[in-house]
Amino acid sequence: MVEAATRHEAQRKLLVSGFRAQLMADLMIAAHCSPFVEGALGWAGSTTALMLFLAPLVTVRAILRDKTVGEYSPTPYVVSAMNCALWSVYGLAHLASEAQVIATNGPGLLFEVGYVGVFVAHETTPAARAAL
Repeated sequence: MVEAATRHEAQRKLLVSGFRAQLMADLMIAAHCSPFVEGALGWAGSTTALMLFLAPLVTVRAILRDKTVGEYSPTPYVVSAMNCALWSVYGLAHLASEAQVIATNGPGLLFEVGYVGVFVAHETTPAARAAL
C-alpha cells in the first residue's frame, strides 16, 4: 500500500512538473522577446551547435592515431550529417530569412562528412565498409 502511494506521489509530481514546463514555454512564447534578445539567443544556440559538431574530434583523433575504428560506431556521425544536410536544404530554400540555419549547419555538414570519411578510410572489415 505504501509503495502504491509513493508511486502515485511520484506520478503526481511528474505531472505537475510537466505542467509547469509547458506553462513556462507558453509564457515565453506569449512574452515575444525583443528582436535583440531573440537574435542573441539564436546565435548562442548556433554557437553551441557548432561546438557540438566539433565534439567528435577527440574520437577522430583516436581513430587517426590507432589507424582503426575499433569499437566506435559511425552511426551518430552519419545521422548528424543527414540532419545537417536536411537543415541546410531548408535554409537554402528560405535563404533570405534563414541565413543563420545555413551558417550553423553548413559547417556542421562539412565536419560530419569529414568524420564519416575518416570512418570509411579506417574501417578494416569489408562488410562494415560496404555498409557505410
